[in-house]
Amino acid sequence: MSIVYVKVLPGTTSAPLAVNPLISVAAGPSILGGSVLLEFSKDGIGNWRPWQYGTITQGGSFRPDGNGYVRVTATTSAANVFLCDMTGANTPNVTQLINVNN
Repeated sequence: MSIVYVKVLPGTTSAPLAVNPLISVAAGPSILGGSVLLEFSKDGIGNWRPWQYGTITQGGSFRPDGNGYVRVTATTSAANVFLCDMTGANTPNVTQLINVNN
């Protein structure tokens, strides 16, 4: 399993990041008072739809139901985004899925 970290600067939106059902996306603002919007698109070009929580002020996670792309918008503070590969997570040798301290 691997984890990819992406930092999104305040007032910007990340480039589209490829995801699939085996990728868990964790996102949140870097400081209290910030907010983050995560959106999903099947093609990475248009039809972006927000995750179920809308804009959040705390960390949250999202797991897509199919292949596609996510993008993250940071508002007043930087956003921390982690793409966590969950391949092999359902094996007896994996005792912890994700542990991220940001």
